[in-house]
Amino acid sequence: MRLRIFDKLIISIGLLVLFFNLTTVTILAKEIIVSKTGTVTTIHKAIELAEDFDVIIIKPGHYAEGNIIINKMVKIIGEDYPVIDGEGDGEVFTVTVDSVTICGLKITNSGISYLEENAGIRLEKVRNCTITNNKLINNFFAIYLAQSADCNITGNFIKGEKKRETNSGNGIHLWYSKNITIENNTISDHRDGIYFEFVRNVTIKIITAKIIFATDCTLCFPILVNMKITLLKVMVPVLPLCTQSLC
Repeated sequence: MRLRIFDKLIISIGLLVLFFNLTTVTILAKEIIVSKTGTVTTIHKAIELAEDFDVIIIKPGHYAEGNIIINKMVKIIGEDYPVIDGEGDGEVFTVTVDSVTICGLKITNSGISYLEENAGIRLEKVRNCTITNNKLINNFFAIYLAQSADCNITGNFIKGEKKRETNSGNGIHLWYSKNITIENNTISDHRDGIYFEFVRNVTIKIITAKIIFATDCTLCFPILVNMKITLLKVMVPVLPLCTQSLC
């Protein structure tokens, strides 16, 4: 009986410590406001000032800055879709740490590179990230996940350059990733709408895709395991799901 009481006491103390830690994180987390007229005028500076679990709020405006490295567990939230313009140089956002959220931004003009495959948003070796409700316009690759897991890509509007196939990467590209949910995204004018390579356990729900190049794919998956497609909407011209030989 004493042992049971002791076990219950240990469990109660553990739960109390967990609750205290979570509460402390919530209390200590702060908001950092980025605006053209405020104290913090760039996203680079906001990330430099931020600590894990902070929220960075970006006010409306045009922010000409790219190669933004997100190396802290923060939420980045845009108000009225502020424009984050990479100006054709490298990537716009590169996420290198777990548990990052990017929401409500208009991300445009990543650089064109056939060696580095620049993207509007790249997730690099991370887990538990969320990319939601963004507009990604005229990027080489729009969203690129490399060696990442347990991430959600939802509600994004993705539109490529539309001029030439050689100037266009894929809308959503997954490489060596697993346990990814892709839901309610609209993709057009990219080389391939969604491209999977060495991917496991992916769920796709309700995608609207329009692909303009004759040899390209709505979905392309050379090597993957355990994919679930709930609903796919394809705008004309209609192209089949693809294999390596077609892509």
